[in-house]
Amino acid sequence: MTERKDADMSAKHTVSWDDESGGHDSTESVDTIDLLIRKLNGLSRNCVMIFDDPQTIGVGGGENGKVIVYRTEDGATFYNLIGDQKADGTTELFACGQPGEFPDRTIVDIGIAALAVREFLSGKPSSFVWEMDE
Repeated sequence: MTERKDADMSAKHTVSWDDESGGHDSTESVDTIDLLIRKLNGLSRNCVMIFDDPQTIGVGGGENGKVIVYRTEDGATFYNLIGDQKADGTTELFACGQPGEFPDRTIVDIGIAALAVREFLSGKPSSFVWEMDE
């Protein structure tokens, strides 16, 4: 992973998301990205993608306030945000247009996801657990 530098939190980031009127692509502030993540519902709003060169961050799901979060800088090596490290089993989520079975340890509360993405975009070292996807 490349070393992250402190970023200007007023900086704009390229973001894609879906809602009731379809897909959107624009440049948004961290505050708007935070709001887009918190609005995920697992139905019409089930995906937010943030492009912060070279990083891509994806947040998907939202049903019952639960989401998955991943990041990559090369499109080959992925890191998942970990919620309960001791969780076992899988849960089905509708994330980014696709139903899927996800390890319970990678499913987090939507508020935690928004905080983790905000922290990551700040460029500061993460206080959250990110685990390389095997």
